[in-house]
Amino acid sequence: MSKKQSPFIFYPIATNTKPSPYPVNGVCMGQPIDLNKEFIEHPGTTFLHHVVGDSMINEGVEDGDVLIVDRSAKPKKESLLLCICKGEYVLKRIAQTDNGLQLVSDKSQTQPVAIAADDMRVLGVVTCIIKKKF
Repeated sequence: MSKKQSPFIFYPIATNTKPSPYPVNGVCMGQPIDLNKEFIEHPGTTFLHHVVGDSMINEGVEDGDVLIVDRSAKPKKESLLLCICKGEYVLKRIAQTDNGLQLVSDKSQTQPVAIAADDMRVLGVVTCIIKKKF
């Protein structure tokens, strides 16, 4: 029996970036911005992920976007989480209700799915969404 290959590919954060060899003098007004420092609080526990699919499109996450996911960040109410649920990778919000935990997808299209805590493992909290290229 062959294993189903996941469409999820995870990328580590490059921390040894060097300035571009091409000067932009005369165009840029301010100091250079290090995107790692700007968007990544914990480089050792953070990875990038290309989104495949459109289940969260009405939440602002589109096919081809890049997510910055922090494994050490604590989920907050309405956090967007990358999880393994029942053996599959999912990008959802998790809601605590009177009936227990629920996976919440695109709010306008699907009903929340009840889950048991044993059936889910959180891989990390999405801290930033980088929109796909034009």
